[in-house]
Amino acid sequence: MERRPTSLKASTFASLPHSHFSPLSLRRFVASSPRRASATNRFLAATAFAALLLPLSACAGQAHLELISLQHSAIDPPPAATYAYEASECYWWQDDDGDLNVAMRFDPFYPFVPVRPITLQVSFVLSGAPAGSGKNYIVRNREIRGVFRAGVERHCFTSDAGICGVSRWKGNRLKGSFRLWMTHHPGPGLLDLFPRQPGPVLFHGTFEAVPDARGRGRAIREETEAHGWNRPEEPKPPPTTSAASRPEG
Repeated sequence: MERRPTSLKASTFASLPHSHFSPLSLRRFVASSPRRASATNRFLAATAFAALLLPLSACAGQAHLELISLQHSAIDPPPAATYAYEASECYWWQDDDGDLNVAMRFDPFYPFVPVRPITLQVSFVLSGAPAGSGKNYIVRNREIRGVFRAGVERHCFTSDAGICGVSRWKGNRLKGSFRLWMTHHPGPGLLDLFPRQPGPVLFHGTFEAVPDARGRGRAIREETEAHGWNRPEEPKPPPTTSAASRPEG
């Protein structure tokens, strides 16, 4: 039986239906019952609120990430389930080294966990921006960093292998998809959200990133590299020796 992802969205307004009723049938539906009218008014209010949120998500980008633990030494925590996250922010920029940076922030809501705030932040540093319409990047140890924070508890993630495809889109946006084998590095804490020993985790998902005009993406990258989780220097090719400079002999 197919297992559905466990949704951890901060809001479910965006999933509400938009056009189940025509204007005439909606008026008849509302007039038929005070209880229905009250329920319909709540539905219309929620839909209007979702419409107000759409421009905000358009300005901050968006991303979808699914996470599943591949831990082979413990089955629970975490339970054998796939967790889905929706990003509240996703940005891109090109740094001074010419690398393409993508950073995203997820603010999932856990109704039964008394600790706040709970966030997941992920940063990509990919070698060079797409020269044409798109580019596929091979992911190794340097490219991806992530940090999960629940109050004072902190869990870090580093990439081991994977692939990320990025394409240019209208409005100076970048769209991408990724499949990443990560290592989870647990930190000290009181919540049994993750195993207490390092283990493999699979990240996969998509993103639509907007330009990092206000530096919020750069702040996300700094947070994912904090506390000693900075990226190693990218290996540089050895210098070439011209024939004229070679010693004789």
